[in-house]
Amino acid sequence: MEYTRNWTAEGRTITCAPNGSIIATTNRHPFADGVGEANAHLIAACPDMYEALKELKDWLKSDGVQVLGEGLYEQMTIPKTFEKVDKALAKADNKT
Repeated sequence: MEYTRNWTAEGRTITCAPNGSIIATTNRHPFADGVGEANAHLIAACPDMYEALKELKDWLKSDGVQVLGEGLYEQMTIPKTFEKVDKALAKADNKT
C-alpha cells in the first residue's frame, strides 16, 4: 500500500499537502481537553511512522545483525519484535 506523506494536524483536523485535502477530523473528548487534538497529531504522524518502521525492519534484517553483533541481536529479542512489527504493518495495510 502506498501512503501519502505530508499529513499535518491543525486542531482536530488532519490534512494532506500539497492541496490541503481534509483526511479526517477527530472527535472532541467530552471529559478531557486536548484529546481530540492529540489524536489528530498522532494520526497525522502515522504515514511517517509506518515508513520509518518498514525501513528499520528492513535494515535490522539485513545489516542490523552485523552492526549489533549476534549475541546482542538475540538478547534484544529482535525475532519477537519482528512479529510485533509485522503485525502492526499488516494492520496498517488492512491485511489482518
